[in-house]
Amino acid sequence: MAKHTTRTKLTLTLAFLATTSFAGVGCGGIEPEPSALDELSSGDTRQTEFKHGTPPGPAPWDYFLTSYTDHSTPACGGKMIDGAWYYSTGAYTFGCGARLKLEANGKCVVVAVVDNGPAAWVESKAKSKCGKTGYIIDASPLVSKHLFGTSSAGWSDCYGIKVTQVAKGTATGPVACDSVGGGSDPGSGGSDPGSGGSGSGAGFIGDACGQASECSGGICLTEAEGFVGGTCSKSCTSLCPDQPGKATTFCVELSGAGRCVSRCDTALFPGSGCREGYRCVKMPRRNQDWVERNVCLPESGSYSHVPGASPADEEGDLPNPESIVGSGCSLSTEGGAATALPLLLALALLLGIARRRER
Repeated sequence: MAKHTTRTKLTLTLAFLATTSFAGVGCGGIEPEPSALDELSSGDTRQTEFKHGTPPGPAPWDYFLTSYTDHSTPACGGKMIDGAWYYSTGAYTFGCGARLKLEANGKCVVVAVVDNGPAAWVESKAKSKCGKTGYIIDASPLVSKHLFGTSSAGWSDCYGIKVTQVAKGTATGPVACDSVGGGSDPGSGGSDPGSGGSGSGAGFIGDACGQASECSGGICLTEAEGFVGGTCSKSCTSLCPDQPGKATTFCVELSGAGRCVSRCDTALFPGSGCREGYRCVKMPRRNQDWVERNVCLPESGSYSHVPGASPADEEGDLPNPESIVGSGCSLSTEGGAATALPLLLALALLLGIARRRER
């Protein structure tokens, strides 16, 4: 009996070691980074996959209202999501800093777009129960309190609202519905609350520019600085907004300051993935130097040799997930899986020794 007990303990111990050793080898221990479009969410699963424009037709658009407070910094930066001011999601569609007029029950309120979300599955459920597109604006509890008399609004409540984008300088809070009209088109962007920049131009990150007023982010990296044709940018801490139809973005450090730049995109710019006069290089994210992406920087001048830059990945911005051990617990000859075979052999040897000792 003692022999069997000893062998059982040894087998369980070895099984535990094998399990912990393989935890990072193809069973979720190493996962690909989200795309730049997802980076607005800053890892919040509530916001994942919110990637659509407005409902069909002109404003006002039909949405449903939900409320949230998570006491975190929003995707666009700035003030905390604490329920004490008039904020909302919608950054992917309308751009950071945009203003939306939300209307219901003869009442209106203006909110600042500072966050992304909600999750696609939430909108899918709203569509199934409430009808129409199921599109949702997730906003401060102050909004649902003003429009519907409740501080708590969920997707299953089917609180229908009319949404109109208004001028970016519009003050937030309750307003007379006829006092605020329409503003800029969805996606034209705005300034990043709390991170500088108040440009009124339509130029998005990576677009050519001659001066800051031409850029929605309030910053133009000029030709005099070595950026051929100029490049629209904006201040950043570690994350940058994206806009449909444009190259995805990335926050890098240039001359000690955080600046949003375009990532390389061969679909938009065949060949190098960048505008003429720029080259594709790999750069670390500002304040998160373990995250690296291929970005477009000048081919020549002072910014052609930026500290931290290295040759771009030949395979593109994201490595092939199959090469960094995939999500299906498969083994690969790259990454940590290269050590798996010796480990298996060692375990087999120890089991064999244990069995011989018990005979």
